[in-house]
Amino acid sequence: MSKHGVFVQEEATALTAPITGSCSIPVVVGTAPVNMVQNPEEVINTPILANSAAEAMAALGYVDDFENYTLCQMMYATNNIYQVSPAVYINVLDPTKHKKALTETTATVSQMQAKISTKGIIPKGLVVKAASATLTAGTDYTTEFDTDGSLIVNLIEGGKGASATSITVSGNVLDPSMITKTDIVGAYNASTGKESGLEVVRQVYPKLGVVPGLIVAPGWSQIPEVGIAMSAKAANINGVFKAVALVDLDTTKATKYTDCKKTKEDSGFTSAFCYPTWPCVKVGDYELDEDGNRIRDADGKFVFNAVPTTDWGSPETLEHWREAWAELCNAKFAEKGIDVRIDHRSYERQGVELFPTVHEGATVQAMEKKGIRTEKGEFNRWIRATNAVIRDIKKKIALLFDWIAEAKAELAKPQAPDLVSLLSAYYTQRRAGAYSQKGKVSNLKEMNETFNYLRANGIYSLEDLESRVSEHSAATESLKKTLDEQTARMKAIKQLYDSSAAFQNLKPVYDGLQKIKFEKPRAKYKAEHEAELIQFYAARRKLTEEFPDGKVDMKKLSDEYDELEQAHESTYGEFKAVRDDLHRLWKVKSCVDTAARFNERTEEQKLQNRPQTRQKKEELSR
Repeated sequence: MSKHGVFVQEEATALTAPITGSCSIPVVVGTAPVNMVQNPEEVINTPILANSAAEAMAALGYVDDFENYTLCQMMYATNNIYQVSPAVYINVLDPTKHKKALTETTATVSQMQAKISTKGIIPKGLVVKAASATLTAGTDYTTEFDTDGSLIVNLIEGGKGASATSITVSGNVLDPSMITKTDIVGAYNASTGKESGLEVVRQVYPKLGVVPGLIVAPGWSQIPEVGIAMSAKAANINGVFKAVALVDLDTTKATKYTDCKKTKEDSGFTSAFCYPTWPCVKVGDYELDEDGNRIRDADGKFVFNAVPTTDWGSPETLEHWREAWAELCNAKFAEKGIDVRIDHRSYERQGVELFPTVHEGATVQAMEKKGIRTEKGEFNRWIRATNAVIRDIKKKIALLFDWIAEAKAELAKPQAPDLVSLLSAYYTQRRAGAYSQKGKVSNLKEMNETFNYLRANGIYSLEDLESRVSEHSAATESLKKTLDEQTARMKAIKQLYDSSAAFQNLKPVYDGLQKIKFEKPRAKYKAEHEAELIQFYAARRKLTEEFPDGKVDMKKLSDEYDELEQAHESTYGEFKAVRDDLHRLWKVKSCVDTAARFNERTEEQKLQNRPQTRQKKEELSR
């Protein structure tokens, strides 16, 4: 039988469909409080892919004890610092091996619930007693964990411990101190076919479909054996992929920046796939209350007593860095012949009485470059204009004082002319040099204006002129102080605007937390929204400082800001008046200088002519 048209026949082949996967995923190896999860045996030496910190916390448990539970460092960093995901976690802590006995502990029962503050309690094998009766899990009680890792025992209504006022517990707790570098490096067990530690990295792509891009082991990578194993693993993953091993330098060996190169080489961190860092800037402990619970500050953050391990945060080091940076820039300016120099010191330390501008940020600068005028940009333009006026005034005052001192010294000499005489000589000279009637009229008009100005302000001598400049100097200082106060308050109001906006935007997040009454979902919500809640608490605190009664009145602040702007315009006008008057005084100074130079030349010519005249008289007498 014949066939017409197109026919397709499918046959099985040996080809497999391609698998796609995400790449550059961070893989972190370490320890986690797996006693807090339901089936800890499922997360031991197994790659766990978490698309968020909340997923990682749910899969592996979470406490803020970063020293003992190093995977929690990564969870905290991805959630609160960098906001990155996903990440792969490999836990090497095994509750069946890395444990120690729990001393029998008594806990008070309140509302059918008892809290045992000991961290790391393993629920499996836990012995709970009420009086002499041993309670059965699932029948007489259930367990859960608080956000700080404390065990909560919930007594079941109708169970043997329902009426108990206290219970005792005994069993085992995790012992992270039993973990060694060998556990982190890991191995392949030929008899069981299982891998552990860094060897589990090989399973990431086949099991999870993601490609490792970064390998880290917080708290362990500074050990040479661990760092070298990480580098070797990063150089060849599944015979196909390559990654980067991010290792720490031992801060006990690299105590200063210049030690880093030698410490890196001594540790064997020389592979092209090994990126050594010196990140351990400070360590410390959380401040605890009498019950062993961490204390929060006004911003909602846990109080942490930090101890620096380097001098990076010291004012002396910062000063040295800033000074070195300024010297480097200035050397390059000098090399290129650019007449600009950088002073690393603040205006205050330089003795420069100018207003600092506010930080604009990349977003504001980008908008300004496009011609979009912003509030911060306008505010900084106002600051720069005010600073320009202040600089001009102070420069004129300083120069006038110097000139007055020199002029007084000259006038103190015998037969030296006074201020009025010098000005009269100046305008007499100008009238004599004028070629047109228009020029003579202009000179006469200017002379009348100058003498009227001096008469109106009572300036008849250099002492009077010096007194006038001193008045302007005092007025400038007073106006500068007023502007300081106005500027500081305007900046504070702008910050309150930002705080109010943040409060309004984040209030729904805070309200969402208040609606959750149960501890576990509440803790999860807080972990997912920690950054927003911290911003909310900070904004609320600033608004409370401004409005202690809790009644936030932004209209009042807006009106105050408008009044400050008007006051600034008035103060700025006074500054300009001082500057204009100083320009008049500077004109007087220029006239006096010109007249003085003319008088000097006249005297020199007289001295030169005297011998010649005497010689002519002698010749005539002959």
